Amino acid sequence: MRDRFLRLKRRLFLFLAFVTFPLFIYNICYPLFNISICTFPEGNTGRILLFADPQIRGHTQGERLDLRTEIDIIGNDYYLGNIYKTLDRWTTPSIVFVLGDLFSSQWIDDREFDNRVRRYKTRIFRSGLNNNVEQGQLSHQNAVDRHSIRNAKIINLAGNHDIGYAHEVTTDRALRFEKAMGPLNEVFEHDNIRYVVLNSMSIDGALDDIDYGQSTFTKQSHAFLENVFAIIRNESVQDDYSKLTILVTHIPLHKTRGICIDSPYFSFYDQLSEQKLIKEQNMIRENTSQWILEGLFPNGHGIVINGHDHEGCVVQHSRDIQSQTWSADCISKAPRSPFAYSYNSSESSSGVLEITLRSMMGEFGGNAGLLSHNKGVFNFTLCSFGVQHIWWASNILILIFLIALVALFLLRPCIIIFSRVKKFIYRFIRNQLGNS
Repeated sequence: MRDRFLRLKRRLFLFLAFVTFPLFIYNICYPLFNISICTFPEGNTGRILLFADPQIRGHTQGERLDLRTEIDIIGNDYYLGNIYKTLDRWTTPSIVFVLGDLFSSQWIDDREFDNRVRRYKTRIFRSGLNNNVEQGQLSHQNAVDRHSIRNAKIINLAGNHDIGYAHEVTTDRALRFEKAMGPLNEVFEHDNIRYVVLNSMSIDGALDDIDYGQSTFTKQSHAFLENVFAIIRNESVQDDYSKLTILVTHIPLHKTRGICIDSPYFSFYDQLSEQKLIKEQNMIRENTSQWILEGLFPNGHGIVINGHDHEGCVVQHSRDIQSQTWSADCISKAPRSPFAYSYNSSESSSGVLEITLRSMMGEFGGNAGLLSHNKGVFNFTLCSFGVQHIWWASNILILIFLIALVALFLLRPCIIIFSRVKKFIYRFIRNQLGNS
């Protein structure tokens, strides 16, 4: 009976080993299983790793979470952290962007915000987060003055679930985000590329005080862009086309219905108001998008990176020379396979590539974007880990495997000891009975 039990234990151990080991290897080496889309091309020097909309959850005011939800939140943190840690190790990026909606709600209080920041920095993105600004300083007011090489490895953008849409942005929300995650607006250079990080949450807001002060952030975003436009115009006058501009935002630029999975959508707090204070939007307004494209890309080429649309989309914007207007053509509504984007700094035929990155949330497959360049050729691929159930299954089976391993090596000695003790007791009792 004992031998049969031990054989059953061994079979269970071997079964768990054969199932658990491949899942464990996939967990920590999944780029090797998708090497064509989860690694940067050989020889590419500029390596940009992109993540969008992690939307980590937590407690909201007055809400009590049950144990199952608490465990799910903790597991989701480590699931997202495994994606970043694995890709950071395998791809060694030179710069990382998290494209907004770091958290799941802009309505949380300061205590919960600080708690999510701690989780974000210790469980998910555990390196390179050195983006803090001084107490009380809104660094986007002088972002253009810091037009230099940036030391931070990870750049965090603000999304609607971090600071709110235009009418919801307050000084308190902006300040706490900037102190923890970095500036809302910023321009910097890296690998001879100009990165323009734009607070797109405020770009379509009202420009007067009817929105009780939130217009301050709209004016600052507009002033920030105008300063960048002036830098680019000055370079054009000097025939300096050496730098490619990459615009990084949370909300995508405007596109007509059918080009991406999302169609243009806007809702407003007061439909009767001429100001039409924005309550929700899934794209930047058309006239604002035209203004941005014309100001940032006067030579007709460049790249735009954003999130917000969880499904993802890749388009190319082209400018009509006669009408001086921009139009978008779809490259892929769900980019899954590698492709290359080529541009020539002296020609306008390349167009502007816009990459709307698919969300890294588990229900969307745990995605990351890999954008790299070499000698004027940009390559973009979308790398997916898989749904969160893969991570959960792997870690639960590892736990069961470890328990079975301990049981296999400890149970037999325990059985042997128990058997010897039992024999000793029986022998002792018989001897006592015989003596009596």
